[in-house]
Amino acid sequence: MRGGWSSLLAAHGLTPPRSAQAATPEDAAEAARGLGFPVARKAVTADAMHKTELGAGVLGLGAAAAAR
Repeated sequence: MRGGWSSLLAAHGLTPPRSAQAATPEDAAEAARGLGFPVARKAVTADAMHKTELGAGVLGLGAAAAAR
């Protein structure tokens, strides 16, 4: 989460959730380990507004293998 709305949250005293971007499944697993579990995974694309409808967003992943 970067840019506009994380700044808006911070301006109101709210802490934005930690986030990371990964280019490969291995990078995603490593990032998930660093963030701590559970994590959510979603695609980063301008082509789809509602990523869950495309199966491109998953919540509650509890292990590095699931984050791949």
